[in-house]
Amino acid sequence: MPAQVWLDADGLARRIAVDADPLTAHSGEQTWTVVELWDFGIAVDITPPRPDEVVLPREAYQDAPGSASGP
Repeated sequence: MPAQVWLDADGLARRIAVDADPLTAHSGEQTWTVVELWDFGIAVDITPPRPDEVVLPREAYQDAPGSASGP
């Protein structure tokens, strides 16, 4: 899976980019998902999704507000 990670001077990942749909790799197309990270050390409460709530990135984008087929 194609990915790039940018690390800061302390070795913390500050930006991670991943090819969002490896199934399109054979066609020469790439759709990258990029996340930027900051505020390390702040307490958070995260509830991971249940297995039946996990979808492929392209499905999540299709359902996102503002997308061509989203709400």
